[in-house]
Amino acid sequence: FTMAATMTFHAALDEWLKKDVCVNNKQATIDSYNSIIQNHIGPDLGSMPLKKVTTRMLQDWLNAQRTRYSRSTVHSFFAVLHTSLSWLVSNRQYLPDNPMTNVTMPKFDELPKKIRVFSADEMAAIFHRFPSSHRFHLPIALAYYAGLRLGECLALTWDQVNLEKGTLTITSTMYDKKGVPTRARTPKSSHAARTITFGHKLKRLLIRKKWQQKEARFQGGLFYKEGPDGGYVCDRGDGRPLTSNNLRYFGLWCKETFGSGSFHCLRHTHATMLREQGVGLDYIASRLGHSSMYTTAKYYDAITDKREKEVVELIDKVF
Repeated sequence: FTMAATMTFHAALDEWLKKDVCVNNKQATIDSYNSIIQNHIGPDLGSMPLKKVTTRMLQDWLNAQRTRYSRSTVHSFFAVLHTSLSWLVSNRQYLPDNPMTNVTMPKFDELPKKIRVFSADEMAAIFHRFPSSHRFHLPIALAYYAGLRLGECLALTWDQVNLEKGTLTITSTMYDKKGVPTRARTPKSSHAARTITFGHKLKRLLIRKKWQQKEARFQGGLFYKEGPDGGYVCDRGDGRPLTSNNLRYFGLWCKETFGSGSFHCLRHTHATMLREQGVGLDYIASRLGHSSMYTTAKYYDAITDKREKEVVELIDKVF
């Protein structure tokens, strides 16, 4: 424990980031953990000597964050502290024990957030604003008809699309920091790698997109930027991939038009529609690429207006 005698907590966290997180995690996770350390833990606790970091100090700090941030944000702080200190104890052996072992997550009295689902009229308005000729149309359709995440839509290449079988093979995600797209060869998690079936509506849109890209490739010539593995399905019109920054406009438009909404709400809408039609949670979990069916149940097993109406009608009929 000699090195820990002079090391600050911030220096120890930076070492964890460099030698563990950066080696074993995706860029989105690295950026998230780094932000938490630089903007939250570091300014408040970073100057403390590592050896003087105690359970009491960490518990009091987390309790104080409860009045400033949401439960999910504080839980992220909790996870970073617990994981980093565990590594500093077991891997670096800078401390004899993990001071986070007996720290508990502060209790919140928040009501669970209700997911935002687009109505049929709202979806009609969305497709009217972003028709098939618009570059946002296909990513919107992929999220709505197939339940893809935004990063999965943007990373999708034509070699992952089987028009004959009607399947999409999800094996990658697109991450873009500051507008620079990076296609990760692995998805969000092992469960996120999956094969999704799709119907005739999405098939027609995909076929149309193929013809649009052929025309753009012919007209663009050397200026057309051919993507990998057959090219990106969702491109800017010149072969280059769309980014999440490009799609930010969709969320802004939803808030201006409907008062709320985001691209991810399309995925919520897809799953909720399946659930309302009686599709099992196990299938929906697999289709969405959730790591646990409990995650699916948390969001999509709530009582929707349609299910409530069906139950009332059933009660009137039975009783």
